[in-house]
Amino acid sequence: MRGTGFFTIFQAALNYLVDTFQAYAASAVAANTFLRSCFTAAFPLVVTPLYHSIGVGPGCSITAGSRRS
Repeated sequence: MRGTGFFTIFQAALNYLVDTFQAYAASAVAANTFLRSCFTAAFPLVVTPLYHSIGVGPGCSITAGSRRS
């Protein structure tokens, strides 16, 4: 179920970019992909110190919005 929600949001964001920047749609999608890749590469560098400083429970709440069972 989580994959469906992610795919829906991701697809809507790409459609928004293409509809908004019609003349530059390819560049807008490329910029989106590039920034997403930059955030993905930096994520492990940020999350490890975050978990060590505030703990696993609050760290998961910040990074993933998940809740502890």
